[in-house]
Amino acid sequence: MTRVLVVDDEPMIGALVSGALANRHFETTVVNDIKSAEKVLEQANTDVLVCDINLDSESGMVLIDHERVRNDRVAVVVMSGSADLPVAMDVIHRGAFDFVAKPFSSEELLRAVNDAKNRRNRELAEQERRLELEFLVRERTEELSTAFGAVEEAYDRTIEALGAALDLRDTETEQHCRNVAEMSLRIASAYGINDPLTLRDLRWGALLHDIGKIGIPDAILRKPGPLTAEERKIVNTHPVLGARLIGEIDFLSGAITIVRHHHERYDGTGYPDGLTGEEIPLLARIFAVTDAVDVLIGGRVYQSALTLQEVREEVARSAGTHFDPTVVGCFLSLELGTQGFVA
Repeated sequence: MTRVLVVDDEPMIGALVSGALANRHFETTVVNDIKSAEKVLEQANTDVLVCDINLDSESGMVLIDHERVRNDRVAVVVMSGSADLPVAMDVIHRGAFDFVAKPFSSEELLRAVNDAKNRRNRELAEQERRLELEFLVRERTEELSTAFGAVEEAYDRTIEALGAALDLRDTETEQHCRNVAEMSLRIASAYGINDPLTLRDLRWGALLHDIGKIGIPDAILRKPGPLTAEERKIVNTHPVLGARLIGEIDFLSGAITIVRHHHERYDGTGYPDGLTGEEIPLLARIFAVTDAVDVLIGGRVYQSALTLQEVREEVARSAGTHFDPTVVGCFLSLELGTQGFVA
């Protein structure tokens, strides 16, 4: 049954309104002042509020703004001895569902209360449906996020395994891909990069930076001595080969710049495109430092390992020629350990 609170400081009018509504099976409570009305609103559920706009020097507007009226979406029908249009517009603007001018007939009152009740029921149903949809969206979003997370984790494990396989193919570079991936993330953090997708692209690009070496013959890649000029030219094709290999894989699109440009130099003397300064993508500029650091720490057949202090000095000397000076500054702000950067 619909519960109606009637508020009018004239007992006779309150009784007439209550009688008219009771005949149509509304459950009514009649009070004569604001304080009593507020007590009913606080203590009992109310569906419709029928109130006079002028209550013995008090304004019924107070009830329109009452917290329980707004929170419970109570349908408000205002009664007034003034039929002025501005008054009606004002109460509707404040949130009343309808306005009836005194004197009114029982039919007018019942129509207004029924319309207000039906409108309230529709709004509550829409609100409930909206909340259900919002819950379903959150639930599905969480499910998709979990699924995407599992897929991305699988991608990451696969790419890391591929990087490890590349290291095994080149006997001089064991653990190199994993080392430079972790080093690159440390420098990126010092640079101020914290976007998860950007950091993911950096990690994947670091792990796969030498994937193009799959296309380099073992006779050249594993040659124990110095390379000839022609052999060096072949080796130098690996960035382009690598970018081509992963170019059709959508989820690796952000890693391509590292694969293609990790041998560019800040002064423009690098390869394959001879890019200069900030023409070189930022992630490739970051990776270039970590790639060189890992080589300098571990050494190669053609180069002895350096001490940690010598590594720092060498990288600092190459700022502005081989490396981006800002990236070098970030590198120098980090502590080095024998296996690379330490926390």
